[in-house]
Amino acid sequence: MARAPSTDVRLIAALVLGAAMITAALVATVRIKGLQVETGYRIHDLRGRLVVLEQQRAALDVEHAALSRPQRLAAIAAELGLVAPTLQTTASSAVTPPVTTKRTTTVAP
Repeated sequence: MARAPSTDVRLIAALVLGAAMITAALVATVRIKGLQVETGYRIHDLRGRLVVLEQQRAALDVEHAALSRPQRLAAIAAELGLVAPTLQTTASSAVTPPVTTKRTTTVAP
């Protein structure tokens, strides 16, 4: 009969250990499922953000096309007094080096 309490202790220890392992497995499973749900929400949010960014990109492409129209650029150039280059002006500038001026900078004391 001396062995009976030892067997009971081992049985109780095995049951406690088994319960702890099952509990740990269940906690890990719940944590993994929670991470999956969290990741799903993050993917959903990122897809929504992607749609917004794609719409902004499309609007910016339209704006860029409107602002870079040749007619608009020509009108702005005319307002600034710019003229289109001619063959003579481009040929003469290729032969003649550009005029450079020395800039002097003054430093305030």
